[in-house]
Amino acid sequence: MRLHNLPWTTPIEATDPRMTGIGHWTLNAYWDSDYSGPVWGRWRLNVDGDEGVWKGTWGGYRRFSRDRVECLGFPPCWIAKLKMVGRGSGGMVEGLKAKAIETSRTFSPLPAPYENLCLKLFGGPCPLQDIPEGSVIGYIREPNPVKK
Repeated sequence: MRLHNLPWTTPIEATDPRMTGIGHWTLNAYWDSDYSGPVWGRWRLNVDGDEGVWKGTWGGYRRFSRDRVECLGFPPCWIAKLKMVGRGSGGMVEGLKAKAIETSRTFSPLPAPYENLCLKLFGGPCPLQDIPEGSVIGYIREPNPVKK
């Protein structure tokens, strides 16, 4: 299966307010029969309070799992390890650079928010919605100073 420029939007909560806001993503993928394979795309994060915009790229690999621990007791699931890079513009992120690694978990062949799974399986909200769909570890750094 090949996917090109599939868009989605999601709220992002972070310990750093410079990375909290509304994220916009595009997904490209080349998946095999169990929906595993390379994934990549672009991302944009509109920082809360109109404090700037991050823009960047991401890429990695998504794999199928039947492991109950990995899948939070709901096998099967898909686990993705993603590398992200981006640059900030405007507000509090002007000129900053970011690098991160994200681990995400989804419960349907097409990545979908947990809210959709809860609605389909339980007809409303469920405890799964309280678990983040992904976790990101990364850093923000100032740009290199111009050498004279």
